[in-house]
Order: sequence, then structure tokens, then C-alpha cells
Amino acid sequence: MAAKSLNKHFSYFILLLALVLLGCVSIRSVSTTVPNSNAVPNEGLVGGVGPEADRRLRMQTWSAKDEGYSSSEERVSGVEKFRDFIKSRATALKNFAKNLNRQKATEDSVTELGGKAVESKRIDAALTQSVTNTRPELSEEAFLSTLTAQYGDEALTKLLEQAQRPGSSRLATMVKDVQLDHWDRQEKTADDIYNRLKLSVEDADFLEKPLLGTWIAFVEDKLKEDPYDFLLLKLAKHYEGDTLAKMLHAASTSDRTSAIAKNLEKARLRSTRNTEDDVLKLLHLNVDEGLEFLRQPDLRTFISIVTSYHKTDPYEFLALKLTQIHGEAIFANMLVKAKSDPRLRIYAEKIEAAQIKNWLATGKTEDDVLKILHLNPDEGLEFLKQPALQTFISYATKHDTVDPSEYLVLK
Repeated sequence: MAAKSLNKHFSYFILLLALVLLGCVSIRSVSTTVPNSNAVPNEGLVGGVGPEADRRLRMQTWSAKDEGYSSSEERVSGVEKFRDFIKSRATALKNFAKNLNRQKATEDSVTELGGKAVESKRIDAALTQSVTNTRPELSEEAFLSTLTAQYGDEALTKLLEQAQRPGSSRLATMVKDVQLDHWDRQEKTADDIYNRLKLSVEDADFLEKPLLGTWIAFVEDKLKEDPYDFLLLKLAKHYEGDTLAKMLHAASTSDRTSAIAKNLEKARLRSTRNTEDDVLKLLHLNVDEGLEFLRQPDLRTFISIVTSYHKTDPYEFLALKLTQIHGEAIFANMLVKAKSDPRLRIYAEKIEAAQIKNWLATGKTEDDVLKILHLNPDEGLEFLKQPALQTFISYATKHDTVDPSEYLVLK
């Protein structure tokens, strides 16, 4: 509104200036012409008499007429030039007023943001358009600078929070991208922005904070670091192991926090401070469940984590762990059954290979293994039908002390 009033006042000023200057030109024209014209009809009022005076009078009259003629041409040319000047100045002033209008529109748009403008996509579009019209080459940075200068972090925070919500507006996304670039140019660290956004693991709703997503985006996209390792250290300093585990488990069941919680769980699993038993516990894998244990989808996760971050062979660990719980005989026959299930065969074969390796290391004989597998060569044909026979043959072949076929015949 103020910008329109300013433009109107400029128009009045231009019109008034034109009228005043044109009036001055008209007055000057009259003052130049009138004395010369009066010299002719009032010859009798001139003080001098005689030829000399008459001659002077005629010369004055001629001169006045000549000057009047010349001044007439000059006046016409001068007025035209003045009009051109007025037009050019008027155009310049209008452009100046238009630029002021644009600047004022940007500032007004930011002022509207101080209320509930962020909540309206209509106003959001107007804000974006206003900024683009004002400074096309630096529109995003110009808006961000104006926003921060006039309202500080409050308005900026609102937009950054909105940018983390599904279906965020174009304006909010624009501000987020510009802000992340700005922090990157300033060489801000993960800790700098964590504190700047006033994040704290002590807050009960820490994992639900919209600005946590902004921080994660900065660390991942700009710093090219893993934000979850950083967060895990922060959380571990404040929460005990069981408390943290419960908190992350609860967060994993919420749509708003499940993604972050799962990534934090993975960060915990990657920690070199965790033992293999810790990883099993974190993954909620229960080795007491027998074959059901081998059917758990997270068994693959366990194997991947131990392979990547631990020095222990995951299959050797599982072979020893399951043998301790179920005993050699039960566990060995459990693996025999697992190999008949296409979904479990790959794990069962690798765990069995680790088990055989352990038998060799502990000095198990062929007789020992036959007992473990509940195999009795005296059963004849039934003995040959036993699935566990293949496990015995694998062991005897690797033992390499006797040919398994000859051993069974002699047995």
C-alpha cells in the first residue's frame, strides 16, 4: 500500500514540476517581447526629437522585431527539448518507483511471514514470485538474507521445519537448500549445526524434532559423513544401554521416527565395542529357538555385521554357540534337517562346515562323529538312507585319515 502511495506522489511531483517550468518559460517569452513591441506605437513618448533620435528609434524598433523573431524560434526549440527532458526524467522516476515497489513487496512478503504466511501455499507462491522478480540473479539468497535480517532465526526455523514435512512447499525447500549451501560455504561442522539448531538428546521428543532431519541432511549431503554414528555417541553419553535400546525399539514402531531409529540401530550394531552376543541381543535373535532361529530375517543382518566389523567368523561363532545350547548331537541333526529346506540350506551348509572344522580342531574321530550323528552302520540299508550320512562323509573326507567308504565297509 505504501509503495502505491509513493508512486502516486511521484506522479504528482512530476506533473507539478512540468507546469512550473513551462510557466517560467512563458513568462520569459512575454518579458522579452513586450518592451520591443511598445517601442513602435509609442514613438511620441520617447524623449528625443530630431533625426538622430528618430534614427535610434528605428534601429531599436528593427532590432526589437528581429530579436522577437529569433526568440520565437529559440522558444519553440527550447520547449521541445524541455519536454523531452521531462519525459526522460519521468520514465527514470517511474522505473525508480517500480524498483522501490518491488523491494517493498519483498519486505512486505517477509513481514507477512511473521504471521501465519508459511501455512498458506498461496502466500508461499507469492513470496517466491516476489523474490524472483526483485533480484533474479540472487533471488534465493536475497530472500534468505532479508528473512534472517528482519526476523532472525525464528522465521527461518519455521521454514526449515516445514521443509522436513511430507509435501513441503517450494519456498520451504528453497530456503532449506540455500541454508545448507550457506553452512557448507562457511565450513560449519556437524557439532556447529547441531548446536545452531538447538538439538538436544535430553529432550524426550528428540527423535521427533523436524530440525533433526535438517541436521541429518546437512551431515549426509554436505559433509559426506554418517550422522548416525555422531548421534549414537550423543545418545550413549546420556542413556544406559538398556534404556537406549528400549527407546530405539519404541521409536522404530512409530511412522514419524522409524527411519531414524532403524539407522541408529544399525549404527549400534556397527560399533566395535559390541560383542557377537551383543549383536544377537540388539537384533532380538534368540538362539534357543532351534530351527526357527535360522528362519529369522535378521540372521542375515547379524552375519553381515559380524563379517564387516568383527574379526570372528560368524558361522564359526554360531556353530559353537548353538552347540553349547543344544548339544552336539541335537544341533548336528538340526543342521541335517535345515539342509533339506531350500530357504535354510545356505546357512545350514555354512554352519555345518564350521562345525566340521571344530570337530577336526578338537580331534574328533570317525567313531565320535558317527555317535554324534546317531548313525549305526549295523542298520544296513536304513543306515545308508540317513541324511546325516552325508555329514559324516564330509567330515571323514576332510579328516583324510581313512577312506570313508572303506571305513564303513570295515565297520
